[in-house]
Amino acid sequence: MVNFPINLRTKTPTFTQISLGDEALAHYDEGTFTPLLLLDTTDITSAASGAVNRGTYTRIGNVVYFNIESQVNRGTNTGTFRIRDLPFQSSATNFSVVNVGGEVGFRQSPPILAFIESSTIYIDFYLAPASTSAALSVMTEANIAASSEVLIYASGFYLV
Repeated sequence: MVNFPINLRTKTPTFTQISLGDEALAHYDEGTFTPLLLLDTTDITSAASGAVNRGTYTRIGNVVYFNIESQVNRGTNTGTFRIRDLPFQSSATNFSVVNVGGEVGFRQSPPILAFIESSTIYIDFYLAPASTSAALSVMTEANIAASSEVLIYASGFYLV
């Protein structure tokens, strides 16, 4: 029989008489990170007083779950949009899809797709093609309102 008592001080379950054998959890970590939002190499993360720019993550084994909430102000900058400085580099075999959204000023038509490719610390953004015979195109400043505060969200997971 397995006993599942709860440590009332920490509200953490305490497991006894359980053997994980070769499947022991090798890594568990929770934390925060500061994402960097870029147009090409220009940082467009908002510097306004009270602006939001935060990331949280949970790493369990070789999987990192994350959430990002950031304000940007692209001013008149142009280029390809990317979020950089994820908390861990993705694995050489990783390819993950990221959920993205935003508030007023973050145009999502055509639909925006975001990916974390292998051996990277960034999220690349693309625009969905208008037809099945067309290719993805990179997301640029055209999808972010100029000279205004725009809130962008991203969440997902990837392998490390």
